[in-house]
Amino acid sequence: MAWNGSIEAAHSLRLTLSFLRVASEVHIVNISSDNNDFPPMDASRYLARHGIGSQLHEWPQEGCTIAQTLLDAAGELAASSLVMGAYGHSRLRETVLGGVTRDLLSDTSVPLLLAH
Repeated sequence: MAWNGSIEAAHSLRLTLSFLRVASEVHIVNISSDNNDFPPMDASRYLARHGIGSQLHEWPQEGCTIAQTLLDAAGELAASSLVMGAYGHSRLRETVLGGVTRDLLSDTSVPLLLAH
């Protein structure tokens, strides 16, 4: 589960509860950011209230794009899929500057489950 504390991330978490219930492991990966509306611990508590155990990970970006950092985390954690909120910025900003969603849609090594 890609987590950045945004409303889109929280929405994707809520929408994928049935999917996460059958997962053998749930990892919440947070790439350090200052704009967390909802801290990663809130996501973990929310899952726990629904009977889903999870592990929190603070993942360093280390000079890569956020998309590449998420893919690196998925690879290192042997994730079979990646759940994330999609298009957290305006369409104009996404079109001009690109974004994590667009980067992952164009080049990913794991199945994506996106929610907007």
